[in-house]
Amino acid sequence: MKTIAVTIAHDEEDYIASTIESVLEQDVDTYVVVDDDSEDRTAEIIAQYPVVYMKVNQPRYALATYNMRRAFMMGVKKATELCPDWKFLLKVDADVVIPRGYLKDILDSIYNIYNIYNIYNRLTIRDIGICSGVPKGKHIWKGRSYNGACLYTRECWDAIGGYDHIMHWDTHAMVKAYQNGFNVTAFPIEITEQRTPERQSLYEWYLTGCFRYHLGFPLYHTIGVGVLHSRKWPFIIGSATMILTQFINIVNKKRKPFKKEYYDFAKKFALLETKLRLRR
Repeated sequence: MKTIAVTIAHDEEDYIASTIESVLEQDVDTYVVVDDDSEDRTAEIIAQYPVVYMKVNQPRYALATYNMRRAFMMGVKKATELCPDWKFLLKVDADVVIPRGYLKDILDSIYNIYNIYNIYNRLTIRDIGICSGVPKGKHIWKGRSYNGACLYTRECWDAIGGYDHIMHWDTHAMVKAYQNGFNVTAFPIEITEQRTPERQSLYEWYLTGCFRYHLGFPLYHTIGVGVLHSRKWPFIIGSATMILTQFINIVNKKRKPFKKEYYDFAKKFALLETKLRLRR
């Protein structure tokens, strides 16, 4: 079964070499690296490796996450042109290093689950839509995957229609995967993050509050997340900013971008996830 891999990079000269080298160690059929209009040595470094290189030369959005989403979708389109019959899509961020044999270990984990449960007709390969390893020293909640180095099955990717034009498009993709009957999981395979993914400013917490409103997560779910993250910088202030931002959006009845069916499902998903976390 063929696998394509895509990495997007914007001013990643300090990290991109390690990322590319780690992906080239995997058994992938096509590897596309998209230079999202970098102004440093990123393009020069990418050129040193046997990858398919692309560069985005389009007007940039104000929000970096929109640029990243566009670049990634361009990369998937290019990889699909080169390998139209791919079965798995490996997404690796430009500041993440995956271990040797990462792809094989992920696929083996999927098929091990299949072989165990297929005896009872309880699980099929289609049930696994998105999966990943776990960053070193981090915890991934049950039913979630790590977005920095995740694997999509072709069935899942086609069913969700790729990434939508929304701030946290990878989290939104997870909810859509569940909506379409797929499971999301993480396996105990260690990944290395070369820098922290934590929010570093109140503006990022503000954007997260906006995103959670657009994504359809209820306010109680956001409050729960805020409590869990209240010990992270900038501590309670960051969580309070996120919660207040979503509350203001609810009061003002800001327009939501998706259909009612999606938001009905998002509410059910948030309730089930909350129950699971409370039990944990």
